[in-house]
Amino acid sequence: MACPTSRAAHPHGASHAAGRQSKGRVTIGMAANHASSRKPWTSRAVLFVAAAVLVIAAGWALRALATNPARYNRATAAVGMEELLGRYEWLGYRLDKWQHSAVATVAPPRFRDLGAYPVGNGQAFGILGPHWPLATITNLIGPSYQKRQGFFGSLTPWLMVANKPADCPEQSIQWLADAPVVVCTQNMPGGLSLTTYTFAVPGAPVLGIVAAVVNSSSHTFRDVALMLSTTMASGELVKDRLVFDRGGSRMTIGVLGGRPSGLVEAQPPMPERIDRKVNPFSAGGGLAIRFPLGTFGPGQSVAKLGYILFSKSAAEEEQWLQRLCQEGFTVLESTRSAWQNHTGALATVATDSARLDQFFKAALYVVLSQQAAGGWAGQEWNKTASQAGGFVGLPQQVGGGFSPMHGYTYLWVRDSNGPVRFLCAVGDLQAVAAHLEYHFRACAQEKRVGNNMPLDLPLSQSVVQPDWDKVAVEPAEVPSFVILQHFWYYRSSGDLTLIRWHWPMLRRCLLGQEIDARGALPFHGDETYRFPGYELFRAGEDISDWVCLETMSADSAFEYVAAAEAMAELASALGKSAEAADYRGRAARIRQATERLYWQTDKGFYAPALSDFAEQVHRYPFASINLNPLWVGYGRPEDPRQAANVLATIKHLARPGGLVKSTPGCGYYVGMLPGYLLYNLAELRHPATAQALEGLLNSAEPSGGYAEMNTPEDRPADRVWGMHRARPWETGINAEAVLHALTGYQPNAASQHAYLRPLLLGGPRLSVKGLPLGASALDLDVSESKGVRHYIIRASGAVPNRATVDLAVVAWGSGLHVRSVQVRNNAPVRVERGPSWPWAEEIVLRNMPVDAENAIRVTVGYLPSSHRPPWFSAQPFRYGAASPPPHGTSAVVITGSAQQFRAVAAKTPRAWPMDTKIPWPAEYLRSVLLTGGRPSVPMVVLDVDRYPGAFKRPDFWTTGPGAKALKDFQAAGGKIQRVAKPSPPPRSRLGFAGTSD
Repeated sequence: MACPTSRAAHPHGASHAAGRQSKGRVTIGMAANHASSRKPWTSRAVLFVAAAVLVIAAGWALRALATNPARYNRATAAVGMEELLGRYEWLGYRLDKWQHSAVATVAPPRFRDLGAYPVGNGQAFGILGPHWPLATITNLIGPSYQKRQGFFGSLTPWLMVANKPADCPEQSIQWLADAPVVVCTQNMPGGLSLTTYTFAVPGAPVLGIVAAVVNSSSHTFRDVALMLSTTMASGELVKDRLVFDRGGSRMTIGVLGGRPSGLVEAQPPMPERIDRKVNPFSAGGGLAIRFPLGTFGPGQSVAKLGYILFSKSAAEEEQWLQRLCQEGFTVLESTRSAWQNHTGALATVATDSARLDQFFKAALYVVLSQQAAGGWAGQEWNKTASQAGGFVGLPQQVGGGFSPMHGYTYLWVRDSNGPVRFLCAVGDLQAVAAHLEYHFRACAQEKRVGNNMPLDLPLSQSVVQPDWDKVAVEPAEVPSFVILQHFWYYRSSGDLTLIRWHWPMLRRCLLGQEIDARGALPFHGDETYRFPGYELFRAGEDISDWVCLETMSADSAFEYVAAAEAMAELASALGKSAEAADYRGRAARIRQATERLYWQTDKGFYAPALSDFAEQVHRYPFASINLNPLWVGYGRPEDPRQAANVLATIKHLARPGGLVKSTPGCGYYVGMLPGYLLYNLAELRHPATAQALEGLLNSAEPSGGYAEMNTPEDRPADRVWGMHRARPWETGINAEAVLHALTGYQPNAASQHAYLRPLLLGGPRLSVKGLPLGASALDLDVSESKGVRHYIIRASGAVPNRATVDLAVVAWGSGLHVRSVQVRNNAPVRVERGPSWPWAEEIVLRNMPVDAENAIRVTVGYLPSSHRPPWFSAQPFRYGAASPPPHGTSAVVITGSAQQFRAVAAKTPRAWPMDTKIPWPAEYLRSVLLTGGRPSVPMVVLDVDRYPGAFKRPDFWTTGPGAKALKDFQAAGGKIQRVAKPSPPPRSRLGFAGTSD
């Protein structure tokens, strides 16, 4: 596409051909003037000859330009690097603490070491970083984010020099600080480099790539070409661009004002012994479009604007390209303006740790890039870009769902917990409301509240609500999270309009869950923490203490109680007092059952799971479940049982570096576990919170995002399961946990009341601006020096006179006391001693009035402790023996099937079940069968031939410790009987087979 010629200057500008033409015209003019001194010419003749010469010269120049793609590409829609950085100075400001550099000649890049840097605006999406070259953009998709036909592969920008691939072993990647732009640099040993700035163009289904080639050496490089290679199998060169069609969707790649010299089969050179996961072309591909750039002398540079455009038709593609051509490089500024306009009012954090401060920016980049159009990324970007005079997009459909975009898509309810929690915490309530509304409309249209929803449903502006009492809901977990996401939004926004509108669905989400006669709920079956243990077991790892999800779930119970109590608060706010009482009663009943069924008095923590038909509980601690009660709102930190649960869990699962394992026997963990750990320790005001924060930051990808699963070495998984990266769920949960650890902030916007419990974890200074409280916001500043700490709390926005703040002052030391309090009109402030912590002192100042004109100022003093306790040392976990079967038991039935047990019990009265879905060791089995060397029961009925048990292999019962225990039982006089029809492996509600293989 022909775009306006740049005004860039030589030598750093792009228009070198234009510079030579200008010099030629000067020479011609001088010759004409010299001739006129010998023979008088009329002025008209002089003008005529000069014009003719200029026309001829211009004709030759145009012909040269037309026939030379390199000259054309240097002269058209191009700037030099110096001019580019001069126009957009902010391109030099980077999140330098969240970057990755690699030298392939020293060590081939490994998948686990690379970070994933997503860019997206709801209509166009890609990820940079996890492939080589680092500038490769993978997971390309648009404009709906929904993978109907799949992703559009990967695109790699790289250089060809003198018709040979340029080897760039030295590469780096990082975020820019002012906007979600990823900058990558590829350096040749000789001094030529390619720097790319990749970003999502505001309001358009376009990813922009500013590609700048710079010669920083004293050498000359000839025949340099910018290459764009794709992994797609086939494409068509249409005009000046490469077009791919896939099931009615188009992806178009090209360079503005670029003239390609054709298509070639080519790809960048790869380091020796490179991991297949890091090589984007390991499965084939390598179709490249070549844009010649010509000769680069010392110090010369040129920048071109490339694009990846998604559309439905050639006509739509042409529309977008015309608009993009009009904007040119100014789309960079439009990107920055749109981002600043959207995030300007969101909470920001400033401490003495640059790494910590930059982490929040990186987390926002990761999370918001993965919201489909219709939320902030679509409609809002259109609006702000239009107001700023920037790039204005075409109309978009209703949308806004959050989605994990690395290999996935779809709106997953549980995956949305991270974005909803984090964005509610920082005040991006518009993005959260868009997500909740899209999900509600999708559920209404589909007549189900499912595990997931497509992101591109054609939703009508008008909603016909179904009979919600008949709408199918998931059995557990997912519907509780639907309620809690609305509750988190309500607490930050105070908005009852959305709650009232969605109320019939929310009511169905609570009442539609499955609860058995004991008050126990099942696992949902698709919990992310399920897969590591199952997949590692299948891969041959020795995993014997993972939770089997075909049992009953303490996790589902925690979530149900929190959701029911949230519904009670929401119902009261809506004036539905009878409903509120009903929900409180339901919450109390399941809470009582949960404490009775799952609490292990001897171990001091909750059993994560319970048999669906026997007495056995899963005795091992399981971090993702045991650290959920405080996080989800089931428990309060001042409850001794909750504190005991957290500390006993950590005691058995602690690892060096401020982290924990998933189970005593497995160091792999899902990516949000560091956030759960940090949140829990901060709630307990524990001094180890600082180490947990360090562990959380160290377990992140270089991008500041989080992987689906980490290895025991705290790097993203690269071998078995959980290799998805840049996850909004895990990243959002961890980022919100950090903000919560720093501030303890709990808003109640409806009552205009806020609670703060700051912890100085990033040094002696903390400044947080914009904590959301409905239409208003709070700013917090804390500073400390030599045992004297100052707090300043300010309000901004529409702050009612009745707004109040509780401030909890926590000190790791002794002698904590309040020195002074300054509030509006010297109002009386109630000062209380906080909970009695063994490791901290706490004072709470209650109901301090706050408004925009009068800041709250509090000064406290204390004697800081010079002792910082070391991180927890893991203590061995002892499973313990079984209680003997009830007196008079005729047989122990070892089976994983409730149906099988009932069949045996019908023929064998006083039979006692032993559930093989509960992972227990052979010592536990032995304690059931033998007492003092004699049989505890006369007979064992064995049902293990088809399903040996959760995370047990068949040889456990043939040659392993289970077989030995049975042999000793027989030798002592016991009898063994095998069932006639062995039970098959249990299957989850999702049809995922058990762990018998």
